[in-house]
Amino acid sequence: MSVGRRPVRKGGVHPAALWLTWRRLRAQRWRAMTLVLAVTCATTAFTVLGGVKVQRVEIAGAAAPAASATYDLLVLPPDTAAGTERAGGGSLLRPRRWQDVYGGITLEQARRIQRMPGVEVAAPIAMVGYILQTVHVAVPIPQGRSRVPAAYSATVTHTTDQGLSRIVQPHVSVTYVTPEAGCPAGFPYLDAQPGADPFAVRTRRARTCWSTRTGPAPEWAQGMSQPSVEDTWTFPTLVAAVDPAAEAALNNLDGAMSAGRYLPEGTPAGDGEPIPVIRADSVADDDRDEVVVARLPDAVAAAIAAGQSTAQIDRLLSETGETVVSRRTVTSAQAYQQLVAEALASPGPDAVGAYWTATAVDYVGHADGRVSVAPQPPPPAATWDPNGTPGQLPPVGASDTAARRLVAHTASPGPGGTRAPWPRLSTVGTFAPDGVSAGRRGVAAYSSQSLPGADDATRRALGGSELAPNTNPAGYPAGAPTMLMPLSRIGAFTDPAVFHDAGRDAPVSAVRVRVAGVTGTDALSTERVRTAADEISRATGLRVSVTLGATPARVSVTVPAGQHGRPALTVTETWYRESAAAVNVDAQESKSRILLLALLLVCGLAVANSTIAANRALAPELRQQARLGLLPGEIRRHLLAEVGLLALAAGLLSTLLVWLASVSRTRGSCHRTPCWRCRRRWRSGSERHWSRSGGPARPRTPTGRTADRRPGGCTPAAGCGPRSSSCRGRRAAAPSAWPR
Repeated sequence: MSVGRRPVRKGGVHPAALWLTWRRLRAQRWRAMTLVLAVTCATTAFTVLGGVKVQRVEIAGAAAPAASATYDLLVLPPDTAAGTERAGGGSLLRPRRWQDVYGGITLEQARRIQRMPGVEVAAPIAMVGYILQTVHVAVPIPQGRSRVPAAYSATVTHTTDQGLSRIVQPHVSVTYVTPEAGCPAGFPYLDAQPGADPFAVRTRRARTCWSTRTGPAPEWAQGMSQPSVEDTWTFPTLVAAVDPAAEAALNNLDGAMSAGRYLPEGTPAGDGEPIPVIRADSVADDDRDEVVVARLPDAVAAAIAAGQSTAQIDRLLSETGETVVSRRTVTSAQAYQQLVAEALASPGPDAVGAYWTATAVDYVGHADGRVSVAPQPPPPAATWDPNGTPGQLPPVGASDTAARRLVAHTASPGPGGTRAPWPRLSTVGTFAPDGVSAGRRGVAAYSSQSLPGADDATRRALGGSELAPNTNPAGYPAGAPTMLMPLSRIGAFTDPAVFHDAGRDAPVSAVRVRVAGVTGTDALSTERVRTAADEISRATGLRVSVTLGATPARVSVTVPAGQHGRPALTVTETWYRESAAAVNVDAQESKSRILLLALLLVCGLAVANSTIAANRALAPELRQQARLGLLPGEIRRHLLAEVGLLALAAGLLSTLLVWLASVSRTRGSCHRTPCWRCRRRWRSGSERHWSRSGGPARPRTPTGRTADRRPGGCTPAAGCGPRSSSCRGRRAAAPSAWPR
């Protein structure tokens, strides 16, 4: 070491410098606090102002002047696949787009939409799935050609797709007529084995015994006046859950009742309580059964009387001939009418041990604008027999080529083998699908759409008719829902104690919204729809499609060939183009970016100025530290450490302020509006009454006096004045009976 020269240190922190830094912060705490506040203000301003993301809904394009519907907005889950729109070459919606969606919207989100200003009616719908319901149609054996003892069979040819698909089921029903008081041992009997092919004739064969003394067996044939063979129909019934009040206000569903009574608004949700449902009184398919009744040889009757095995009787059926005694055609409409009549007359509800949901159709787009339905293999046998035990047989048409995949949901046993209560459905009435309001746009909520041929070959194949839905739940086109239940009882199908794989958190498929004050596609109505869509999108984060001004678009759809004779068909389906489409706009425009950069520059200059001013006051102390032997680099490091410590404190304080501001903004959101308080006041002490036209009548108190409609805290600016249809519609669609 040289004499007279200061020792050189390569690193480290001088303990005296740390002590002086701490003493300086304590002694000059006002200077430190001033610097912290300056940095906090700059950081908070940049975080809040720079983090503001302007998101709005714009309606792009000109709406068609004559287009109108029962609802103006269709709210779907945010992750709803848009393959239909992409394949169609634009923003296209198929009728009843919500029918392919099974859940995705919570009940709270649906309630929030109903409470929003400007919403006249918000009608949620939750697709439950398909349940299988069987009806046995008796085909009488002509008395003049019958004898005893004898065996008769029915060979059924099931036709659909305007006769293009034919499924022959030889000897699918066998009836044994005996003069004895009882039936032979083991007859009638079932031959359904676990894992058996549900579409094989042996699995589906029905056996009936008829005694001329004691009558028929089994139970389905009770009450028949003469020996008959059985024609079994299984209908895949599509079930949907709706808010009864909102559905009546939107679609006049209560005015379309053809028998019985309408759905009650509030029903008890206790375990085992029956769920009231209403059914469509007709179906729109062209399925039919050609039934050929024949008398079997005496050898078959002798084998049945002797109690021979199933295999022996089946061998005789395949080897011997028969004598035809009658022919009859049973249509799907006739079988469905019998199913509805039996449901209305049934003394008890039907238990549901399984239901099936369907995936969306996978479309493939082509350059010429045509779309093709991607074929799917028929559901495997395990789909119809998910528990590995014989169950209800699927419709025979379900063995055809599928357009969508089916997923089975089976009720599971509870702990210790005990079974949780299954949903029980009780039919209380029927409605006419064509009587449900469709608006001027002509899209009925519960009417199926038949598809005409798009080319000459298809029109010739269909014989000038149209391709209609059939009893194949995975076929194309799909039928509309034919059974409706209250949304308040949706928990019966989403309870994990019953259906462990069902979605419980978000059961609602879509919300159809009618905006208050919309009279057409004028500028004022369009702005009202845009504002409502904007509020719904911001508040819920759901996908909002504007149906106001949607125009029909004819789309050519190629349906793949079936497995029972139907060739590939190209049909015309009416979709709807969103000429007025909802677009979420993130305002990251050039002006916004310039403003953000300017804000960053100003905040940076403010922090730098505050830091330089604070350090300039430390010049005497810095010279003192230099005399103690600190090098310039060490002094700079200590200054940076001090500024960094203060900046860290300022950052934490700024984060706390931003969080408090966001919490305050959430609690003060627009959902707690004067209209909400107004509606709560209206509901207090009053009952809701409905007119037959589907609109809400004036609320009346229990004493019969008209309830006070003065809005109290409501203002006309909020769209909720004393005569506002907005408040009346939302009060009508109030979800007071929904599950909490």
